[in-house]
Amino acid sequence: MRTITIALFLATTSLTPAIAADIAALSRIDAVTVFPQGAEVTRIAEARIGQGEHTLVFEGLPAELAPETLRVEGAGLAKIEIGSVDSRLVFANDNSRSEDRKRIEKDIEALNDERAALDQAIADADYQKGLMQQLASGTLSQQPKEGETRILDAQGLGGVLDLVGTKLASLGKTVLDARLRQREIDRLINDLNKKLAGLAPQEEQRLKVSVHLTAAQETEGTFRLRYRIHNAGWQPIYDARLGEMGKDGQAPIELVRRADVVQSTAESWDNVALTLSTARPIGATAAPDLMPMAINGFIEGRRENYTSRGTGNAGGELAAPQQMQDKRSDADGVADIAPIEQAQANVAIAGFQALYGIGGRVTSTIPAPPRRCASRPIR
Repeated sequence: MRTITIALFLATTSLTPAIAADIAALSRIDAVTVFPQGAEVTRIAEARIGQGEHTLVFEGLPAELAPETLRVEGAGLAKIEIGSVDSRLVFANDNSRSEDRKRIEKDIEALNDERAALDQAIADADYQKGLMQQLASGTLSQQPKEGETRILDAQGLGGVLDLVGTKLASLGKTVLDARLRQREIDRLINDLNKKLAGLAPQEEQRLKVSVHLTAAQETEGTFRLRYRIHNAGWQPIYDARLGEMGKDGQAPIELVRRADVVQSTAESWDNVALTLSTARPIGATAAPDLMPMAINGFIEGRRENYTSRGTGNAGGELAAPQQMQDKRSDADGVADIAPIEQAQANVAIAGFQALYGIGGRVTSTIPAPPRRCASRPIR
């Protein structure tokens, strides 16, 4: 009978599904696509998923992200099925400054202990001053015994007065120094209390995203979480450069477009792949109304002025690269001066939008005011 019971228990155990568990997603921001208004953030998380049903939890996401834009995808060594994606706002305490708070509280406690010790020192000094005054008063007012004319002679009276005066002066200095130190302690405690108030833990809203998964067997997976936020954007900045006028009377114009990227979110873009898009996901779909702009024609009489301005080098202006090269060549016969080139963005046209891929990785830390990424030419 015992053998049958053990066999039944083992069979029952093998058919029991794995218990669902919450798995913390240690994610990082890998790529950001910035629109003229808003941005799409892509986070990457790697996790080991056991067999059965589990919940992958992303915590600390910005509260201002649009929940309807949440998208989850990934890949694993075995089949993983995403059931649903839930999100909710939670309050998170900022405990990053707890060590500073503890240090300041310890300093305030030490100053309060020192102030209490000074209070005791002042009380002891006042008590000793009272004893000295009573001693001097009793000595001077003591009646002589019968048959004696006086108790103290001039030398004894002077010694008493010197002793009392010296002791009272010492005690008075002790009290004065203690009160001055207490005044300084009060100022220090007031300053520390102000710093402590500035470091008070604040509850901030964060978004918690739960991804419900089902794995056929234990496996490792890489997950990508995408969402859009509103507190970001970019705008173009144009540089127009007019070249020297040629023999045909025409001067080339070079237009260089740069980008000014701004983000004011609750997360850092640390070493991310940055892409700028001209698409407006939350904007209107109608074409904008273009305002007419008048361009004045070239007046033949001003050719001389333009020519003199373009070829002149008055006012200590820097010489043109070609002039620098000519001077260097005349000096040593070697023309080794080359202009400094700027890195260019990779441009891709996709449908009705242009995508500018910024080379390398970009970092923009968590800002207090809006932060700006470095502008780069995106010709």
